[in-house]
Amino acid sequence: MLVQDINFSYLNVVDKAKFLHKNLISYISSLKNYYLMAFDDLPQIDASSEHDDEAKNKLSGILSQKASYIPREQIPDKGCDYLVELIENRLAKNWHFGVQLKSIETPSLISNGDVISYSWLTSRLGYMMRNAPIFGLLVIYDVSSQTLYFEHVEKIYQKLMERESDDWKKNDKVSVHIPVSNVLDSNSAVTIHETFLKRFTNLSKMTSDHAASYDLPVLKMNFVSEYDLNSTTDIVEILRRWGLSSIAVNDLPTIYELVNRLPNNEIIQHKELSILAALSFSEAGKVADSAYYVQRALKRFTLSDGETLMVHFISLKNDYSLGTIDAKEFIKECKILLGKTDDLGNKVTLRLNVLNFELLLIKAFTNVPVELAEEIIDLAEVIDKMDEATNKYYLKLWNLENLALFIGLVRTQGLNEMTVLEEFDSPLSLDERLIAARRIVAMQELFTRELHSVDEYAKQTENILLQAFAILLHTRSKLSMEIDLITFATDPNNLEEREKWLNHHLMLADHGFAVFMKNSLLGPAYTLLCLTFELHEIMTEWFGFDSPIIVSQLEENLKVLENDLELPPFKSSILNLINRKKKVGKPDDDIHHGMKGLLHLDRSQMENLAQITIRSGKFPNAKLENMMHEMESFKLFYQRCSDPDIYPMVSKVPITIVYGIKPSFQLHNRRTGLFSLTNEDMSVLLEAWNL
Repeated sequence: MLVQDINFSYLNVVDKAKFLHKNLISYISSLKNYYLMAFDDLPQIDASSEHDDEAKNKLSGILSQKASYIPREQIPDKGCDYLVELIENRLAKNWHFGVQLKSIETPSLISNGDVISYSWLTSRLGYMMRNAPIFGLLVIYDVSSQTLYFEHVEKIYQKLMERESDDWKKNDKVSVHIPVSNVLDSNSAVTIHETFLKRFTNLSKMTSDHAASYDLPVLKMNFVSEYDLNSTTDIVEILRRWGLSSIAVNDLPTIYELVNRLPNNEIIQHKELSILAALSFSEAGKVADSAYYVQRALKRFTLSDGETLMVHFISLKNDYSLGTIDAKEFIKECKILLGKTDDLGNKVTLRLNVLNFELLLIKAFTNVPVELAEEIIDLAEVIDKMDEATNKYYLKLWNLENLALFIGLVRTQGLNEMTVLEEFDSPLSLDERLIAARRIVAMQELFTRELHSVDEYAKQTENILLQAFAILLHTRSKLSMEIDLITFATDPNNLEEREKWLNHHLMLADHGFAVFMKNSLLGPAYTLLCLTFELHEIMTEWFGFDSPIIVSQLEENLKVLENDLELPPFKSSILNLINRKKKVGKPDDDIHHGMKGLLHLDRSQMENLAQITIRSGKFPNAKLENMMHEMESFKLFYQRCSDPDIYPMVSKVPITIVYGIKPSFQLHNRRTGLFSLTNEDMSVLLEAWNL
């Protein structure tokens, strides 16, 4: 009330008015002083607040991600302080239990010091008991000893119910007991994790078995819920019923998880299980494990034609990843498999792989065969006519990956030619530039439009795995574009737009990585992580922007996956490119950098480069064989000479006869100042200097 709460009915009207006026003035004055004090005074940090912070830090340190927990503080606290999510095999399960956290300076001990007695709000206990059958934990932080103690809330409730009556439920607070032996530390965290994981697992099975009887929704995934996932016999039966035909990409994470639950000696007793293990491990990126099961399947069982095709293809992918075959051998074997199957899905998959590797084999300064573009178009038409149940949108995505590769090759080829021509003062005309640009833009728009359609389908069908693969492709395409821009552009432009899009791509990549990890697809997760690292380096080292990525976490994730997948440490190639563009190092190191690049070109690439140079018109009487002689001579020099003080020189002749005659060379030692004799044969010069 604004005035004193008294009975003044005996006063007359005038006296009542005076009384009210007097008290209102007094109240307003005190209210004014209160707000003046509140404005001038600074907030005080009391000991209780400090203790709460200590308790939170201690709890988060023990129930950490490393210990397979994700603690999330509830703000505002409406019943429990934390919801803690469980992690299993580094996969966030979306299974949560509640934790009520309390800090006390000195605990009250009873039962000869063996039990802590704590007065707890009865409503809080009632709130946490409603989360049946998972319940949760009450955790007490002893400030004096900096120790956490815990008790399961259902055990607290059971002990209270042992009383003669349940009148305690009517009280505001109730004394609860926690054994001092229940110390919350790294050891007890393991036991607690096992307890809650078992509760959630059993709850899932119970729900699947009985939910329909209570008019609750039941979502059965490939009949798995009909079985006990803690039973080896049941898991074997699940996988055998799953079979080898019509396996969807979305099935692979579940198959991988089920196979991982089985002992090795059980898997190799069954043909179907051995093949499923080989398939799921290969797709997860664990190619060495997959190769083992491939060998077991081939040696222990007689395979049908379809099984032989599947195992052979898995083996090819493993062998390529392990480096036992190269891309050309992979293409050759896939083409042989193409002639052994009539299944449309198999044929499309094999054609996509052949096309992908043929595109990857195309080198710089090499013309892109037009038949590869025709194959992309033909595959797109075939895939569009396929039924959605046949991994249609994944096949479409993989063909878009080929299109992205093709676009990158054409773009790089055009930029290479344009750079060479500009170097010799013979730039492309405006019309030529427009034609080239329109060609690239048209293909890029097609790629973007089709990728968007896959992403929209993934959203409509809630297929987050398909969406993650779309993010992977989008990120790879973005990185390819950025590499070309760094390589060929003189100065970065549209900086605000570039920063916005790089931020956007990095956040998308982070989401895709989380999806792959949750689905145990470690191979794609690692690939996306490497792409993310490269984009991060571009953002920070090239542009100088702030990145949304936490580098320490990214590097830790890389190390974990490299260990799991048995891979060598990742090395950034972007940093080398950026350093070259910024001319990091001694000035002399870059004098012949362009010629050193010949080490990475084969003869056909050098011929294309020579033809582009001749087309520039800079050297009117140039002959291809003379230009090739110079390139091959420089390449020979850098193959045989590693001394940084020695470098080759081309004998100077009038511009009108450059490359019209066979060039001659000299060697120069910058340290000693010595010059060799002049000779057309680089090999003779090198031998004379014992190189």
